[in-house]
Amino acid sequence: MRHFQEQLQSLFQKIVLMGTISESMIAWAIRGLIERNDSLTRDLFDKEQEVNRLQVEVDEQVVTLTATQQPVGPDVRFLFMASRIAGELERIGDQAVNIAQNAKFVLEAPPLRPMVDLPIMADAAQGMVRDSITAMIERDCRLAERVLRDEQKVDAFRD
Repeated sequence: MRHFQEQLQSLFQKIVLMGTISESMIAWAIRGLIERNDSLTRDLFDKEQEVNRLQVEVDEQVVTLTATQQPVGPDVRFLFMASRIAGELERIGDQAVNIAQNAKFVLEAPPLRPMVDLPIMADAAQGMVRDSITAMIERDCRLAERVLRDEQKVDAFRD
């Protein structure tokens, strides 16, 4: 049983690491775009590979633990949650890379207007990732609900 708990903790730590990396990827992508500095965006590709690798590890570990430990109750819920969260964090990393790739086109053109809303939107998105991970670590349902409400604010910038 102790070994199983250690494996769950390892899984948990991988998800926290993925969240930290994904959050930083948002910052780098936006900063590179705003500062018109493509050297900042180049580092994202290495980070994306790390997030992708971690997602594969999380999913493999979830499958292995589910098959070998036959978890029940909170443990099985955590395993499925871990897989879903890892997938979402990997997607966030992909989106940061998409921003960086599209930034190349923006960087080649003269600036049209200052990007006022973009840093605000990026800060909100980073905060959502950070708060999501914190809510998971602290098992804070209220904070998780706040993240859902904050999503509407970020969507309002896009619309």
